[in-house]
Amino acid sequence: MSKDTDNNQDFEIRLLNAVRKTLISGAKDTMTKPGLRHPLTQGTQKMITDCLDIVVSRQTAIEKEAGT
Repeated sequence: MSKDTDNNQDFEIRLLNAVRKTLISGAKDTMTKPGLRHPLTQGTQKMITDCLDIVVSRQTAIEKEAGT
């Protein structure tokens, strides 16, 4: 791999980690006790889950490409 490719991949890994951590933190910060109304709509909760799935899928693909 060239140095530019390594730099781009390092940036992508950092970006994916930051997005994943932010989404998880937002989900934890808005957790509610059973029986209480969640502050996020079900649609927003689904979008967060979908984004996490995409991020994790890309992280997995990068690891496979790198052989780790």
